[in-house]
Amino acid sequence: MEIYIIMAAVAAAMLIISGLALFGFALIKKAFDGFLD
Repeated sequence: MEIYIIMAAVAAAMLIISGLALFGFALIKKAFDGFLD
C-alpha cells in the first residue's frame, strides 16, 4: 500500500517542479524580452 503513496508523492513533486520550471522560464523570457527592448 505504501508504494502507491510514494508514487503519488513523486508524481506531485514532479508536477510542482515542472510548474515552477515553466513559471521561472516565463519570467526569464519576459525579463530578457524587456532587456532587448
